[in-house]
Amino acid sequence: PLGKGLLQRLLLNLCAHSVTRAALVCLLIDMIKPEAHDVAGTSNTMTSQRLYGCQWNVVYGRPQLSD
Repeated sequence: PLGKGLLQRLLLNLCAHSVTRAALVCLLIDMIKPEAHDVAGTSNTMTSQRLYGCQWNVVYGRPQLSD
């Protein structure tokens, strides 16, 4: 069933609201899309999120400082 755990219920409630759902999808896509290459002459001061996994079905995110 979809709404068993606390996290699943939270996500289900967030996704029930269309504006929140769109914002949540954008945030998730930003986390999983490949890092964009820097434009010449600009520096990226924000930390980026890289995804890595210890098991095939578990993915963790951690910030990585940009060089």
